[in-house]
Amino acid sequence: MTEKTPFDLFGFLEARTFPTEDVTVLTNEQLGLEATPLVRERKALLAKNKDADVSAIDKKLKVIEKKAAESALTFHLRGVPQYVIDDAFAAKDDKGSMRVLAAMLTSVTGPDGTDSTQLFSFEDVERLYGLLPPQGAKTLTEAVSRLLVASLAFDGMTDAGFLAKS
Repeated sequence: MTEKTPFDLFGFLEARTFPTEDVTVLTNEQLGLEATPLVRERKALLAKNKDADVSAIDKKLKVIEKKAAESALTFHLRGVPQYVIDDAFAAKDDKGSMRVLAAMLTSVTGPDGTDSTQLFSFEDVERLYGLLPPQGAKTLTEAVSRLLVASLAFDGMTDAGFLAKS
């Protein structure tokens, strides 16, 4: 007869999965300024004539797209337990989402494909928000919000006994 090992409640809970999301942010804002008139021109040409030759514009946009990829950072995020979220917003200031991001950020992949797996502090994330283009900071904040909603949705689907609500 094999002896059953006792159930490890904390080991089980620590091993649970959290939602994850990878978010790519382009850091070269100048490229947006270069691409915008080309995209408008392309759209106008095609509006006038659906068979218009836009190959020269497409070629320029491909060059911009390649440069954009060279400025891409991919942020890898992982959801966190509720107590981390509660602690992050306990200060009652406007920096709660930055504290949550610091807890969620597991690594960043640079344009060359290498990963930075350092632990990111609140100060790191605060500095990051100051250095990223505004759209990049917004994109990260939106990803944090999606992960928070995903966690809350999961919590809402289960009752105190971890069974699906009917």
